[in-house]
Amino acid sequence: MNLYVDENTRDIAFETDGSITTIAGAADIAQAVRCTLQSWIGEWELDVSHGTDYERIFSDAAISDAEIREIISAAIYQEPQVKRIEALEIERVGRIIHVRFTAQLESEEMISGEVDNNG
Repeated sequence: MNLYVDENTRDIAFETDGSITTIAGAADIAQAVRCTLQSWIGEWELDVSHGTDYERIFSDAAISDAEIREIISAAIYQEPQVKRIEALEIERVGRIIHVRFTAQLESEEMISGEVDNNG
């Protein structure tokens, strides 16, 4: 179980009684993947290997779609419970990378999400 992070505000959420909202199971893992895809690698000082290598994507004008796919896939696989990426759609518009993913977990459950690097 972890704290729930609101997808829009990227902040923790509270219940109407004032308690902190939590998340567990496959939804927790999907949230972890989403947070990884919304973080630039090195952004979090406590674990500089966590996140997505957007600097590499944006610093090389000649980077191919296949290389971007590898970078995004590597970020998704940072979550150890992800067994296999079933679907991955990546749309690049200027400096925005929009990602839709579906993945199978080690538990055989499926997760999916849609995020972009702009929040």
